[in-house]
Amino acid sequence: MAGVLWGMFGLAIVAAIVGVLLRGRQRRGAALRLLFGSTVALLLFSIIAGFSVGRFTAVVPVLISGYMVALDRNPMVVAAWLLAAGILCLACSWLLTPLVLVGGVFAVVLGFWAVPLYFVVAVAALGWSASRRVG
Repeated sequence: MAGVLWGMFGLAIVAAIVGVLLRGRQRRGAALRLLFGSTVALLLFSIIAGFSVGRFTAVVPVLISGYMVALDRNPMVVAAWLLAAGILCLACSWLLTPLVLVGGVFAVVLGFWAVPLYFVVAVAALGWSASRRVG
């Protein structure tokens, strides 16, 4: 089972890299589909991986979401969104996790190292990027 899960992780990383390369070749729609698909797969992996590596692997899909938001912008804007995504991940997966014990909305939003929140962020990033006009 572990081999299958790590294989899925590897395929999702390859899909993300191919998505970035496709964007460089002006294939925006295909790039977004691959980036979003890899994000969802990596979030699922992070939930399944659980306590051992889930918190660490959740960083990758959050960074991909930041890249999706910054798609088609200059490198400084991309860097700023990647930094913002990294800070969001640091805050939600590491600094704010004790709030899960409070229960309620904190338990839902920050549970499983904030993966439920990261999924919402990924959907919002896809929607934002897909709705933006290129050119």
